[in-house]
Amino acid sequence: MRPVVVGYDGSTSSQRALERAAMLARALGTTVIVVSVDVVVPPIVATPVGLADPTIAPIPPVPLLPEPVPDASSAVAPELADARTLLEGRGVEAEYVPASGDAAEAIVTLADERQAELIVVGSTSDRGFLDRVLAGSVSRDVSKRAHCDVLLVH
Repeated sequence: MRPVVVGYDGSTSSQRALERAAMLARALGTTVIVVSVDVVVPPIVATPVGLADPTIAPIPPVPLLPEPVPDASSAVAPELADARTLLEGRGVEAEYVPASGDAAEAIVTLADERQAELIVVGSTSDRGFLDRVLAGSVSRDVSKRAHCDVLLVH
């Protein structure tokens, strides 16, 4: 049986997804691959506009956000340690994988690379409209991009 990939970020919904993935993996006799993604936000750069005088030297762009953390393993290590603690004693073989970048893309890419049978992700419905519009939905994006079955755990 091919593995079950679960996205984990330490939230309540991802804890429920991890529990469901462990239950399914135990029933199917397969392994769980826990992926925790350090979401890398590209820096926003402010560029001055409206300078009418071409003799004035241009002002260099100014980053408004700090540079992203380059090492995903250190950024997501607490989440993976938490996932390891939650899975201890459940009789499931698990692998813990740090990733960085877009969360949905990282989860789907890992599932493709490992030829996963299933992706399990948590879904939160308690987020407000503006939060969903601005931040997007990892579970929605995973379900749109995945090449295998996706289980959304509410």
